Amino acid sequence: MTIISAYAPMEDKNKRNAENVERFYDKLSDVCDKIPRNDALILLGDFNTKIGKEHSNKRAAGRHTMHEITSENGKKLVQLTIAHNLEKVALNFIIEESIRVHGKPLDRIFVIK
Repeated sequence: MTIISAYAPMEDKNKRNAENVERFYDKLSDVCDKIPRNDALILLGDFNTKIGKEHSNKRAAGRHTMHEITSENGKKLVQLTIAHNLEKVALNFIIEESIRVHGKPLDRIFVIK
């Protein structure tokens, strides 16, 4: 079993951080590529995304999402989940202050479908 804990850079409206965001998702994809196909993969973390209600996002967002429109970070996360056959698992619990990754509460958990 492989567990990847990630904290994505924040996207900004002026796109000053776009290069860091692009590098992050490229590196995360490279790491996912190196996981043996017969290994279980759990990807979790704070991805600083908004995943909208578009039908194409169902795998990454589950059946319910808070946002109407997907952010640029959200699009990259959706592409990553599709490319690596990942699916969101329910996060139907309240994250205690003590349950943190890199000092931030988790916002998404994905597993290989």
